Amino acid sequence: MKADKADGPALRSPAVPDVPDLQRDIAPAFAALDVCDRDLERLDGMCCDPGRSPQMRDLAAALAAIRGSVSEVASAGAGAGDTIAHVEEAGAMLGRLQVTCCAPPRMALYAQMLENLTKLQSTVARATGTGH
Repeated sequence: MKADKADGPALRSPAVPDVPDLQRDIAPAFAALDVCDRDLERLDGMCCDPGRSPQMRDLAAALAAIRGSVSEVASAGAGAGDTIAHVEEAGAMLGRLQVTCCAPPRMALYAQMLENLTKLQSTVARATGTGH
């Protein structure tokens, strides 16, 4: 349906924004994820318990899954459901690592990662029209 000036712009579904707009709106999610990746690398390097390394690797894999899911949202307008599920999983993993950490100075890194996961989730939800 072609709109003329009297009718205003053609109607679009508000739940599916144009992909360029979506990519712009999703960009802060990638920035938050970049910070999470850097913080996890620092935490892993500072950890004194080699037994935690597999948990750190699992969290790195969860962050990679989030990145892939956010990329799908940004490139194809995919729904936010998978991304939110991956963020919830990563948050739970991060929480388990944080509450068992023996070094209080590292708490700020854990807190920053949780904050960035929250920022990522809210950015994706807003950009896809599923936020509140």
